[in-house]
Amino acid sequence: MEGGSAEQSYVVVGDYCAGGHWYKLIFCSSEGAVYCFEAVGRPLGLRHKLRLELNAAFAALGVVWDILPLPYQLQDFGTDGWNCGVWLHVVDELLVDYIDSDAFGSRAFGRCFESEQRFRPMNLRGSGASARRLNDAFIATERDRLREALAAAAAAGTLLHGDRRALLEYFSADGSDGLPDHLRDVDGVDDGDFEWMS
Repeated sequence: MEGGSAEQSYVVVGDYCAGGHWYKLIFCSSEGAVYCFEAVGRPLGLRHKLRLELNAAFAALGVVWDILPLPYQLQDFGTDGWNCGVWLHVVDELLVDYIDSDAFGSRAFGRCFESEQRFRPMNLRGSGASARRLNDAFIATERDRLREALAAAAAAGTLLHGDRRALLEYFSADGSDGLPDHLRDVDGVDDGDFEWMS
């Protein structure tokens, strides 16, 4: 079976952490491809552990998918060593724009990074220090925006994790409090106190 098919088209996004750094995988069936992103823009070489594991999984399933790295450096550990997760959210927003565009299906997701005006990949020709300053300012503002959105959702009661009692009931089959103590009480943090998120 080649990548995806006309009958079954989907996009699956997964974030994972390896070595204290976050990565994003985007499986796009209509393109028969999996995009791989990490904010420092390191290349995904032929012997990279992630590439080898993906190839082994595809072989075991009998499918042929191409692995398309997104080698755009948005984060510089020298000035920003803590926002890789926020950058993943930015990539989610770019992905939604890409899916809604006429380019979707053409394996052109990388062009979204190259044409973005709010930030600039530092490893594109002519970027350098000006891109670093632009990205650092953008991601600081984005982090604040996301923090405010989380706090507003929690205050409105629309954030599932804001109320541990509701979370416990959601995950227990009989509605009882069947999870371990460490999930019931997190060092005395009150369910109504959302300042810990910032």
